[in-house]
Amino acid sequence: MPTVPAAQRAQAQLESDNDWKHYCQWLQQLSTRACNHFATSAGLGQLLNESWLICRAGEYLWNYTRHLFYSNRLRLILEPLSTIVNALKKIGHER
Repeated sequence: MPTVPAAQRAQAQLESDNDWKHYCQWLQQLSTRACNHFATSAGLGQLLNESWLICRAGEYLWNYTRHLFYSNRLRLILEPLSTIVNALKKIGHER
């Protein structure tokens, strides 16, 4: 069985790493978009004065990003979470 020279292995590994980095960046952008959509739906709930819509947005955000809470990476979702909490406060849903 022929062996792959070290230079070719290094190039293949570099290409693979670039693909992985590109995939991770794409996935992070997709996650950020999803979180922003949850916050947008909370804003719509605030405009409609529907606390249930805002609560559902918070629930989806919680379930979607629960792993970030457990790994102390809350700063990644602080903005959409703050938007949802502020929307709840503005419509008088304090509990």
